[in-house]
Amino acid sequence: MRPAIISLLILSTCAGPRDRTDPVAALVLPAEKKSTAPVAEPEGDLDLPTALALTLQHHPQLQGAGDLDRLRTARVRATRVGPNPAVELTAEDFLGSGPFRGIGGSQWTLQVSQVLELGGKPRARVLLAETESALEAVQFQLTRLSVLSAVTLDFARLVFLQERQINLAAQLGNAMTLEQAIAARIEGGKESPIQLKQYQIQLALLRFDLQDLERQKQAARSQLSSNWGNFRPRFKGVIGRFSTPENLPSPEELKARIQRHPELQLRRARIAQLRAQRALEGRLAVPDVELSLGVRM
Repeated sequence: MRPAIISLLILSTCAGPRDRTDPVAALVLPAEKKSTAPVAEPEGDLDLPTALALTLQHHPQLQGAGDLDRLRTARVRATRVGPNPAVELTAEDFLGSGPFRGIGGSQWTLQVSQVLELGGKPRARVLLAETESALEAVQFQLTRLSVLSAVTLDFARLVFLQERQINLAAQLGNAMTLEQAIAARIEGGKESPIQLKQYQIQLALLRFDLQDLERQKQAARSQLSSNWGNFRPRFKGVIGRFSTPENLPSPEELKARIQRHPELQLRRARIAQLRAQRALEGRLAVPDVELSLGVRM
């Protein structure tokens, strides 16, 4: 066996600037109440918390939230892994040549190399992955907020139609009582039959409005239940009423809430992601170091 030859090859030893990029600030998102127990649609009255819970469980845009979180975590972990070492095995004079023909004087070389990233590339790559993960998380929260807002508006419209139907039914009942009174006065000769005919036309229009309102209410029920994938609603009505808020938030509290709004958080996350991307592109110009260790036998 020939003497072993150990060679250390340094292709470049240039050091890059120190990473001064600040880490991504933690984004405070609205807390989501998670429950393992599935929520079933009631057959009676439906309240707003149950409608929101059904939407969180079954809305297509909100499915797989846990899988997306694990995927983002896996991407960040993958960026923390450095380059793998490379192993190369070569053979020379395998069949012999020159004076070594037929003697079997082949030479084997085993070489192991490892790339060392300089210039803060690993930290910049992790920072970019963290900012991208934060950006995707805020985008999902914004989608979640948009979906829940739409459900709340559908719920409020159904509450409005129910209250309007109750008021219109009460008006119809009072009008029918007045119709009977007018008919009694006509029998007594105190009113003209023409007035009764005119009033009956108004009653017919009122009944038509009530029937049209019932159709609108059924359409609103279907619209609300479609948010959790049920186009044949089981619930009969919703529980709610419109009222004036007792305590309005102060201007300072409103400003604090605006700072926590997902739209602003989305802009901050996007800015942080662009800064991290620019920092990584600047560090890619720094050459790396490759260490090689070879043994010839």
